[in-house]
Amino acid sequence: MEIPNANKYNIVGEKESQPTLAERTFLAKKEARPVVEAEIEDEKSAALINDFINGRIGLQEFNANDLTKSGKIRPGEIELVNLEEMQTFLRDLFHDDAIANELTEHEKEHLDKIVEMGWSARLLFRFFIDDEGSLSGRPGVSPNIPEVGNEDDIRNKLRSIIEAAQEPSDTDELSINNS
Repeated sequence: MEIPNANKYNIVGEKESQPTLAERTFLAKKEARPVVEAEIEDEKSAALINDFINGRIGLQEFNANDLTKSGKIRPGEIELVNLEEMQTFLRDLFHDDAIANELTEHEKEHLDKIVEMGWSARLLFRFFIDDEGSLSGRPGVSPNIPEVGNEDDIRNKLRSIIEAAQEPSDTDELSINNS
């Protein structure tokens, strides 16, 4: 899969002096947590997003509780510097071009919408240990949501970013449909 105009993306993780992809992958795999912990974190994040999108909480409360706001890499997580690196990483991880292309395209749909909104983002992959004790994981895009601004405008932009993928992931659906 060719990724056109890759330089248009404002990816926060692009730094010249960061460890190699292999070093970052090794560390993320080593720190992988049980899937149940990742799911609890995903559910909390989805509930927070849903509460903000639906106006139950304001932007200040959302930002104060957003687990991704600090920009820190969580245990088991790897930050990818651009879509090409994500695609290469996924191809090497899954040994399957079709899966790598499908997952990269899904995240690209979100990223394109983020760029359209004028926001920046982080490309991530989180490893976890599944119920059978095997290493598993999932990619994601984490938009950098403004600290201040018109809350309704930010809510609408966030919703459109989540809904941007033609085929929503489980975490996309959880963020929009969590009541």
